[in-house]
Amino acid sequence: MTVEREKSSLSRQHSRWPDDGRLGRIDWKVSTAIIVSTLLMVIEHYHCLLPFKSYDRMLLYLVVPLLTIVFLFRESPTRYGFQVGDWKAGLFLTVAACVGMTVIIWPLARSGAMQRYYAPRVHTAIP
Repeated sequence: MTVEREKSSLSRQHSRWPDDGRLGRIDWKVSTAIIVSTLLMVIEHYHCLLPFKSYDRMLLYLVVPLLTIVFLFRESPTRYGFQVGDWKAGLFLTVAACVGMTVIIWPLARSGAMQRYYAPRVHTAIP
C-alpha cells in the first residue's frame, strides 16, 4: 500500500496540471458563449429570419448576445465591452472617415465602369 501511495504522490508532483479538483472542467459561461456563438453563425448562414440579411445579423450578433449576457449570465453588458466609451473621439473619427471616403468615392462613382456595375441595382430596395 505504501508503494501505491508513493507512486501517486510522485505523479501528482510531476504533473503539469494542478490537482485542485478542477482538472478537465471548463467554466460554464465560456462553454455557453462558444456554443451560442457557433449556433448563431450556423443560423445566420443557413436561415433567413427577417426580410433583410442586415436585420438578421443585428438580431443574431447584437440582440441575442446581449440577452444571453443579461438573462442567462445575469451580468452587466459593460463587463463584456458594451458601453458608450469615448463618444467624442468616436464621433470625430466617424466624421473624418465619412469625409475621407466621400473624397475618394465621388470621382470613382462617376466612372463608366462603376455606373455600369451598379445600374441594375438602382431600383432595388435598400434596408
